[in-house]
Amino acid sequence: MLRRVAAVVLLAGLSVGLGLPLLRAARASNLAGPHAVKLVAAGGKRLTGDWQGWANASLVPTVTGQVVVDLTGCPELPNAAGCVYTKNPRVIYLKRGLSHPRGVMLHELGHVYDLTVMSNSDRGQFRRIMRRPHAQWWKGKLPLAEWFAEAYSWCARYSKIVSVDAYAIYSYDPSPAQHKSTCSLIKRAARDKTPPKPPSAPPVVTGDPAPPAAPPVGPVVVPGDPVRDPGATVLESPLPTPTATPRPPAKTPTRTPTPTRTPTHTPTPTATPTETPAPTATAEPTAEPTPVPTPSAEPEPTPTATPDETATPDPTETPTPAHRGRLA
Repeated sequence: MLRRVAAVVLLAGLSVGLGLPLLRAARASNLAGPHAVKLVAAGGKRLTGDWQGWANASLVPTVTGQVVVDLTGCPELPNAAGCVYTKNPRVIYLKRGLSHPRGVMLHELGHVYDLTVMSNSDRGQFRRIMRRPHAQWWKGKLPLAEWFAEAYSWCARYSKIVSVDAYAIYSYDPSPAQHKSTCSLIKRAARDKTPPKPPSAPPVVTGDPAPPAAPPVGPVVVPGDPVRDPGATVLESPLPTPTATPRPPAKTPTRTPTPTRTPTHTPTPTATPTETPAPTATAEPTAEPTPVPTPSAEPEPTPTATPDETATPDPTETPTPAHRGRLA
């Protein structure tokens, strides 16, 4: 559903008022291409979660350059699953807690593609493919702008379909041939090097309801095929990883020095005069009488016995030898 919000002059400066970054537009030579979009969070910060991976897995070109994904919901449209303000087409708003966030994000990227890549000639071709040559693009109960955004979402995920009636919004249900032709149109539009003229009289905002959950995305899955459609798969919206706000280092409290205790003045004690001891009288030594020596008795000499005189024997006379005759 398209909503025309009255008296929204302030939306012309929406990016400034909401603190959104001024995004660079793609050059005319490469308005779109494979893996060309870079999704960022509000303020130009890094976007966490599966969003960028889903955009890179798109089977059709994505717009070149940055696109902001704001996960706070649509301003002034709290019930919308997603929206794009046409005055600032490179910002998409998504509601939290969606049952099929991938399809909603790709639908909103389809609006971005329409507003920045598609020309009026391309839109005319889409009218003919869908056999609604006189339908208005932006107005009406079922505006073709919403059909195109829905077509972009399905082309980005599935190369073939049988029917998406059970999964699509805005009563979009192309035939397999229409799906294939629309996907080819999106690819051709990316090769156009001429920047398109701004769309005439677009609404201020495109707000979209939440689509039903869709089949899982895979090379063998074909929505609506009785054999190759496993049914809807509910996915949780990836939540951004909260960035820890750096805190200033805690100041180490300065320890209050303990006041030095002023020593109490201790009065110097008055010296007590030392009492001079009275001299102890030395006792006079008692005179001891000198002992009288006892006279020693003279020892009587022991008489020495006179030895008896030994008789000296008379010497024996030695005979003188007789002299022999002398030789003359």
